[in-house]
Amino acid sequence: MTAQYNSGEALALAQSEEVITGVASPHVMVDETYRLASAFAQSKKELAHDIKASLASQAALEVKDLLTCTTLTQNDTVLDCPISDSRNAERKEFLVAIHNQQATRFDQLVRILLPSNNFRAHVWSNQIGAFVDIESDVLEQKHWQKNGQQFVDYEMFLKTFIEPDEVLIVKVIKNATEEKSGADEKDEQKENPADRVHNLQIQGVGDKGEVLFQYSNKQQNLTQTFGVNLKKYLAHQVLDMDHIYRDSEVYDGTEVKLQLERSEGPVLFEPDYKTPLPQQFSEVNADVVYQKGNLLEQWTIIYDKSNDEKAMLKVLFSEHFKGLIEFNVELNTIPIGDDQGKDITVNWKMFNGFNPKGQFWTDSNAMEMQPREITNYSLIL
Repeated sequence: MTAQYNSGEALALAQSEEVITGVASPHVMVDETYRLASAFAQSKKELAHDIKASLASQAALEVKDLLTCTTLTQNDTVLDCPISDSRNAERKEFLVAIHNQQATRFDQLVRILLPSNNFRAHVWSNQIGAFVDIESDVLEQKHWQKNGQQFVDYEMFLKTFIEPDEVLIVKVIKNATEEKSGADEKDEQKENPADRVHNLQIQGVGDKGEVLFQYSNKQQNLTQTFGVNLKKYLAHQVLDMDHIYRDSEVYDGTEVKLQLERSEGPVLFEPDYKTPLPQQFSEVNADVVYQKGNLLEQWTIIYDKSNDEKAMLKVLFSEHFKGLIEFNVELNTIPIGDDQGKDITVNWKMFNGFNPKGQFWTDSNAMEMQPREITNYSLIL
């Protein structure tokens, strides 16, 4: 293979291809969106064909109409799936095929959106050649509408693994009787949280607006209190220039200069120098929605100070999956009537004399956590 350009030219090409919202020029974003949409439309047909073939070879299932769903976020296995539509509420059975497109084994929670909580799951076993029961939870999920009103859907959670490029077949069946709510299950089981190896309990609201939780691990003899809160940074407004050539009758091929006021620099958020510290975003509603299933517990914490600032913080915990603690934040529309850019952040504060000893972790673009370490170079130089 012979190189057609030197490394300097390649580097320049790489620098000019930043397709990031707020950084790239509008025409670059439009072009990239079109190219990605066209490629996805073609691959979607090929993927549907492969999934049909997999269903036929694994479970001898012939599929005529395959409705595909797209995974676009880190935590959702099946996003905006047709079976979550209220028009399917009366259906008694769904067949869901989940394809692992990653090069590594999928060993996380499988999530499926449903029209109600009255469903159970079975998975196809290649060894047995039949569908087998699998433990699952269905939890109610609250969401915001743009008008500030709430709506709900239901999310099924089940724990399994999927090998690379393999398809997991899940049969979702409606129960004959209505499921009990999470609160009813909690009262019925009479479980003592002190008996758990991993435990998470809500402690209330701190004096600075943070919601307090306490995590305990019997094996490590660990008890840790932490707070989580939503903060709002005001952006430093910067004036930028964009030069655009438009070949049309209106512009007649002349250069048009547009003055654009941007709230932040490329990739890096710049706080307002007059107000550099964060402010409280909305206020916590005292009514926390708690749900407990067989595998998971979930706290839904609502921020609803006004229609301008509304959010939901969902804390998901499982004592069965190595003390899993997951935080999901859903923001309602962020007010922009004041023409002031804002950045909403999730802030954690650790209590009990927590000392990370110079270690911390950051999220990389590949959706994986990278360990970091603070080094005092004055001690080694």
